[in-house]
Order: sequence, then structure tokens, then C-alpha cells
Amino acid sequence: MTRDKCGICGGDGTTCRTVKGTYNERGSFGYNAVMKIPAGSANIDIRQHGYNNQKDDDNYLSLRASNGEFLLNGHYQVSVFRQQIPIQDVILEYSGSDNVVERINGTGPIRIDIYVHVLSVGNLLPPDISYEYMTAVDTPLAQSPAISNYHWRLADQWSVCDRVCQGKNLASLYLPMISTKGALFDDAATVLCFLQCAKFSRLNKLFVRSERQRAALMLPQSGSGPCDFFLFFKGTQSQEIICVDSSNNRQASERMCTAQRPQTNTRMCNIECIVKWSTEDVSHCSAQCGSGEKKQRVFCVKVEGNRQTITRDEDCDRAT
Repeated sequence: MTRDKCGICGGDGTTCRTVKGTYNERGSFGYNAVMKIPAGSANIDIRQHGYNNQKDDDNYLSLRASNGEFLLNGHYQVSVFRQQIPIQDVILEYSGSDNVVERINGTGPIRIDIYVHVLSVGNLLPPDISYEYMTAVDTPLAQSPAISNYHWRLADQWSVCDRVCQGKNLASLYLPMISTKGALFDDAATVLCFLQCAKFSRLNKLFVRSERQRAALMLPQSGSGPCDFFLFFKGTQSQEIICVDSSNNRQASERMCTAQRPQTNTRMCNIECIVKWSTEDVSHCSAQCGSGEKKQRVFCVKVEGNRQTITRDEDCDRAT
């Protein structure tokens, strides 16, 4: 016994009809609702044709369930590879985003309603989506793009990292205390920087070579300063869950979302930091001719773009 075009085992193909349509409206940044495919639909074929035949037009197909849970390409994370999408006992195939024609297809029939969205980012070029599926004869036609329900989704912005305490984000004054001699060479003083960020604190050393630097460090300051370079905490960021209207992707009152609220998304922050050992000459060569000696100061630096700042020796020890 075989399935008919409606996905019914032994059926005669009279219990369903073909639904076809297109969607090419320029949307706002984020997830834009396209249509609902009702439970019982079969022979699903959804295609997003890249703008001007470009596979990187910044429009990506996405699926979610009626409870707001993403089934494909959710939370602004897009799969470039081919994958299978399990929907209860049914599998849909996804081509991956690295194609001029991005495609979702499957025989079905699906057991639950699924919602098609297009994730639009970058230049917000208009999508070019075509869809086709078989649905029961007594099922109302899907309205595109209006969907009159609400769902939870992650907010677009992450919160500020809770462990950033450098520069303007330094939480309190640093207290420099100058010792009499430096630890690396005789003509330098050691500055002990006590840095405090919220309930975290750290004691670090900074080596200076001139009376001018020492005097500057003794001035009461807040915010940016030499001691700030040492402060580096790994922290977390959170992404709030908001309720949105599926028809326009706009934020709505939380009471409109009846499904269980998902957990807030979190990630590590302030960790993408390159550290390396660096050197600086602290004396001239002891001999003008022949063999001599020259002192170098060795210290650990943190590289952020074109900026290098001194950090703890322990950071370089862990990196090497």
C-alpha cells in the first residue's frame, strides 16, 4: 500500500488540495512571519531564492512550532550545512543556507502546525520565497503573511557584560601604592593597583620608570588609568525573552504569550582576548664596541585590535 499525494496510506488523492504562494515583502531586521503550514499538511516545499542569484543575501528561512520554540535557524544562528529537521515522527530536509536557493522540503504529513519565518539581517534585501504544500480539503487557506498569534523570542540585543570594569566602566577609584624599588630592575618603582569592580577586587603590579609617572599615579582618579589595564574578568551576558506579535514581529505585552516562557539565553563575555609576551629595552648596550649587555623588561600584553595593554603575567603563562 502506498501513500497518495495527500500523504494518506491507501488514499485516492481526493482529501487534499494544493496550496501555493509567494512572499517577497521587505521586512524589518530580525524574524518576519511568512505563513502557517497547518497540521496534516504533506509534500511541503519551501524555497528562498537569493537576491540577484546571490547565496549571501542575508535572508534565511526559519521554522518554529506553535509554542514559540524554533525548529530551524533560531536565535540568530543559521546553519550553512544540510540537515534534517525532526518534527515529532516526521523529518523535513533543509539544504543549508550556503546555496543560491535555500530549501526546506519533506513528504510528511506533519502532525503539528509549523510557522515559516524569514530572518532578515544586513542590508535588508527583499526575500523571494515560494511555497507549496498539500493540505486537507476542509482546512482554511493559510493567510500570508498575517498570523494572529503571539510567541516568545529572544531580544535582539545582549545585556552589558557583567564583568567589564575597564575604562569608563571601572566601578570605583583605584588606590596606587608606590614601593621603593622595582622587582625587575633597580631604577623603577612598583605600583600596586587595587582595583574593585562590584564585589570583585584584584591587586596587581605596574612598573614605572620616572618621577613624573609616579606623581601622575598618585592623583585621585576614577575611570581610565594605568591600573585599569590589569583588570580583566570573564563574565556573562544575557539575552532577554520577549513576547512578539507573529504577524509583524513587534514586541507585545507578555500576557499575550500563552506558551511557557523559555529560559533566558546566556553566554560568556569579555573572553576573546589575545595575550602575548612583549619586551622593552630598559638600558643601552654596556659596550660601544665588542660584546656587551643590555637589559630588557619582559611583560605580558593584551591585544585588542590595534591596541595593546599590559596585563598579568599569569595570563600569558596560561596562554603558553
